[in-house]
Amino acid sequence: MNIKTEFYSDSEWIELKPYGIAVGTLETRPIFMLKNESKNVTLPVWLLPQQVVDTLAGAEGSHFPSGPHKITQEIFNSLGLKIEKCLFVELRGHHQYVDLYFKGHPEVKKMRFRASEAIPLCLQMGSEFFAQREFIESCRQMDAEVFSGDPNIDSHQLLKRVRTDQLN
Repeated sequence: MNIKTEFYSDSEWIELKPYGIAVGTLETRPIFMLKNESKNVTLPVWLLPQQVVDTLAGAEGSHFPSGPHKITQEIFNSLGLKIEKCLFVELRGHHQYVDLYFKGHPEVKKMRFRASEAIPLCLQMGSEFFAQREFIESCRQMDAEVFSGDPNIDSHQLLKRVRTDQLN
């Protein structure tokens, strides 16, 4: 599947906060979850298994004595460079991409990275996360398709199916 979709519509940007990580069996990818303030909107971010530890360390931020991005954070701080915000902007196949917006350097303003690779550093640096509703819904749909193997299922049908299976 080679879908490439960029999301820069005039829609409202929703601020999202780190919520948790779901880790399943070896056959499934871990999912880092971001939620809006009222916790009624969830953005799943698919990670590689080796990125879980980095993401957890990043989530601890400055409270974590060491971590994979501690040196990067110290370099950024010494240069006065800060990741201001992380915008989820593109789906390419089963990969999410973010635009990181920087401040503090005259030449570095915006860079695009794979979300799973940028999340740990963004967490470590204390940046803010934003996405548009269309992007969130597309990710939720993609998540449901990948989880169920059915390209025609939506996340609400999948949730209903999972809850029914759990009750039986």
